[in-house]
Amino acid sequence: MKNILRKKSYLLFIFCLVFISLSVAGKKQKDFYQIKVYNLKDNAQMLAVDQFLKNAYLPALHRAGIKNIGVFKPIANDTAQVKKIFVFIPFNSITKWQ
Repeated sequence: MKNILRKKSYLLFIFCLVFISLSVAGKKQKDFYQIKVYNLKDNAQMLAVDQFLKNAYLPALHRAGIKNIGVFKPIANDTAQVKKIFVFIPFNSITKWQ
C-alpha cells in the first residue's frame, strides 16, 4: 500500500513538472528551474524543514521577486521510512538563479 502511495506522489510531482514546462513552452524567453530535494528521516525533521520553508526560505524568494514556487510533500498517511520534500523554483534568467 505504501509503495502505491509513494508512486502516486512521485507521479503527481512529475505531472506538475510536465504541466509547468508545457505551459511555458510558448514563451520565447528561456526559463531556468531549480529542484531541491530534502531527504528526511523522521517527522521532527519534516516539521523543521517545513517551518524553515514557510517562515524563512519562501518569503525570502518572494522578496527577491521569485513567484510560483512549488513545494511537494508526501501524502499525510504515507508511512515510508525516508520522507522527501521537493521544492521547485522557477527563474526567468540565469542571473536570478545565480
